[in-house]
Amino acid sequence: MDTTSNNKPALKIMGNNEFIEDVIKKASLEELYWLHGLLSGIIGTRTQQIFQAGSATATASSPSTAGATVLVEEMHTVPVTETYTVLFATQSGNSRKVAKMLEAKANENNIPVKVLDIADYPPHQIKKEKNLIIICSTQGEGDPPLSAEEFYAYIHSNKVGKLDGLQYAVLALGDKSYVNFCKTGKDIDERLHALGAKRIISRADCDVNFKPTAEKWINELISVLLEKQNQTRSSTNITFHTTTEAAPAAARNLDIFTREKPGTLTVNEIIHLNGRGSIKDTLHVELADEKQQIFYQPGDSLGIYFRNNSLLVDEILKYLKCDGKEMVIYQNVQMSIRDCLEQKAELTLINRDFLTKLAEVSGKTEINDIINDTGKLSEYIYGRDILDVLQDYKIKFKAQQLADTLYPIQPRLYSIASSPLYQEGEVHLTIGKLQYQFNQRQKTGMCSNFVATELKPGDAVTAFVHENEGFRLPSDNAPIIMIGQGTGIAPYRAFMQEIEARGLSNKTWLFFGNPHFTTDFLYQTDWQQWYKKKLLTRIDLAWSRDQAEKIYVQHRLKQKAREVFEWIDDGAHIYLCGGKKMGKDVQDTILSIIQDIKNISNDQAKEYLKNIKRQHRYHEDLY
Repeated sequence: MDTTSNNKPALKIMGNNEFIEDVIKKASLEELYWLHGLLSGIIGTRTQQIFQAGSATATASSPSTAGATVLVEEMHTVPVTETYTVLFATQSGNSRKVAKMLEAKANENNIPVKVLDIADYPPHQIKKEKNLIIICSTQGEGDPPLSAEEFYAYIHSNKVGKLDGLQYAVLALGDKSYVNFCKTGKDIDERLHALGAKRIISRADCDVNFKPTAEKWINELISVLLEKQNQTRSSTNITFHTTTEAAPAAARNLDIFTREKPGTLTVNEIIHLNGRGSIKDTLHVELADEKQQIFYQPGDSLGIYFRNNSLLVDEILKYLKCDGKEMVIYQNVQMSIRDCLEQKAELTLINRDFLTKLAEVSGKTEINDIINDTGKLSEYIYGRDILDVLQDYKIKFKAQQLADTLYPIQPRLYSIASSPLYQEGEVHLTIGKLQYQFNQRQKTGMCSNFVATELKPGDAVTAFVHENEGFRLPSDNAPIIMIGQGTGIAPYRAFMQEIEARGLSNKTWLFFGNPHFTTDFLYQTDWQQWYKKKLLTRIDLAWSRDQAEKIYVQHRLKQKAREVFEWIDDGAHIYLCGGKKMGKDVQDTILSIIQDIKNISNDQAKEYLKNIKRQHRYHEDLY
């Protein structure tokens, strides 16, 4: 076959080129999806074999004609099966990773799948769908990810109708430290079932360490789908080979600085950013990666492991009348109860699982009144720690009983405030020291207090990178609007460093708020320099307590409504980082700006904002 006559590449290595092209032309969409899955599986398997043999170039560049002939024979012998639509709804990127894991396993087993971001899936398409798999995270206290808002609203509306022709499966991702653990996934699962859809397998709920549960669920799903194809393959033979995008070996080591395998960083410097007299204490923390093994991108967070405050541990031991030397078994390891409380157990994040275990071990059945009422539970756990709960219910445990109720210490996540291209071999963080009064006790955030009072230059810190794929700089030169309060300025510092290091030409606009100009303008010199260099196009600041009337970032947005809309209408990406209340207030303000400037209805403004989100131009990192 001549490749020059029609500028199309010819499949010269195949035994019967015309036959193959004819098959492809006549194939249905379902058959093409099946073929895509088959080829992906074969390519993945052969690539693995090539790397293992150490002869990637030679083997890949000279495939044999016999191999191609076998491929055509397989196309005739493997039955065409139904295609499964896989939707992922993600904020940080974990659901997408699981979707790719599922896609790889489906391809290996010749099960046709098409994987889509739920934001790119028209919700009304679900009426025509026969086989749907949804992998969905939950944002904060039970909200759907931005990408899933439209789908979530649609299936809960009256527009959707009955879905009794649909088979589906749901995998939910979440964080057990939140009351509404995996709420979005649970809601979607229950709603589809209520609409008449049939579950392929039961839903599974994944905690922050999602991989073990996700792999088990995928194994079960693949086994059921193979069974539906009448293929006799055992789920015990399904082995995961997780694939990742390639990166230069010197720049990326995928085996460390993950939640499963944290790495070690060294403290270079800790600086208090606020001026004297500020009501806040914000830390700038510089950590060194001496071996330069860490890989992160602006928008990511760093998970920090810490030791619990010894003062709180002392209070707990005193209340239980323990001296701290009592030996306990915790997670199959023997240690003193003091070591358990200081180094291993979570003491300040109360959740439903802990209270359930506490009720079982203590016999205090009245705790169930709170456990079974989400509203009461949310109200009760706010501000409380383990000691508060023990005192509230007058529980006097022995050391081992207490250890039996506690779950492992949870690392705290902080937005990274640096670019690896600008700060080579370093990771910078912006950490607000948490301090508050509750139950007539002075309390501090465990991790922020650990960083502020116990770490010093030269100390080692155990950490991992928490990727946030939903909070990235645009891939083109689109304008960016950065909106933040307090420590929410951290990722924007990383953005600006990245822009400077790469010589990007994006227009940039910062809206930043804090209490006072003189004490709370975080990284003031940096911002002044970027503005002077014309890397920062515009800056608007909101100092809430510098005047009688409180002014917040949403007020500054409203004051610049026309210019803000012009940027948005010109394709700007909008970023929000800070508290959840700020996030809601800012979104309401942006809706108001769209409605006023375009002179349209509220519903039309909401649709306009939905389009921005569909285009992945609206990014949130709220806490």
